[in-house]
Amino acid sequence: MKFITFWRMQTLDLSLTERMFFRDAIRTLQAWDVVKKEYAELELIKKILEAEINIVPVNLREEKADKKCKDSFTSFEKTS
Repeated sequence: MKFITFWRMQTLDLSLTERMFFRDAIRTLQAWDVVKKEYAELELIKKILEAEINIVPVNLREEKADKKCKDSFTSFEKTS
């Protein structure tokens, strides 16, 4: 738990630009499989940064879009 609290406190000290920079740097590092496997905590740090930036992950956006499509289709079926 200390690990998460530590990184949350650290991200609060960063500006929005710095948070975005570090998030992008972590993404670049994670492109290398060796780094991604060896430093799994980078994913946690990236998620903390994204939460502070208020970014919705891509797969969550897709799920929301799918839900909207299904809802609109369902409402169309009900009116027919």
